[in-house]
Amino acid sequence: MEVNADKLNAFALLVEYVLLENLKADRVDCESNRRNCITTVKLGKTWAKIDATGRGCYMVALVDSAALGVKAGEIVGIKAYGVPHPGHRYGTLDDPRIPRMRSLRDGLTLQVLKQMQTVAAHA
Repeated sequence: MEVNADKLNAFALLVEYVLLENLKADRVDCESNRRNCITTVKLGKTWAKIDATGRGCYMVALVDSAALGVKAGEIVGIKAYGVPHPGHRYGTLDDPRIPRMRSLRDGLTLQVLKQMQTVAAHA
């Protein structure tokens, strides 16, 4: 799978949206908590880090890693910042499986997923 900036940014947007929706569902969506859901993508040589306001959330393999058994485009959790945890897998950029993704019927979530599929189709 080819990993490109559009797919990474779409996934980061999806993570941000899921975090915000979880705050709303838990009724703790004050301004300071919402600011902590802003995501960024930091590219490395072999991994892309998806952070939510400075704390690591997910890592995406940019290249295949036989040592970890991870293929390019796979999403994994983290052990510590910058250290992938291949035992915690969350799908691929084409088919992400984020914990606590409450409703795929929600319009924006579907819109983000369709955007990710469109980017994947053009890659």
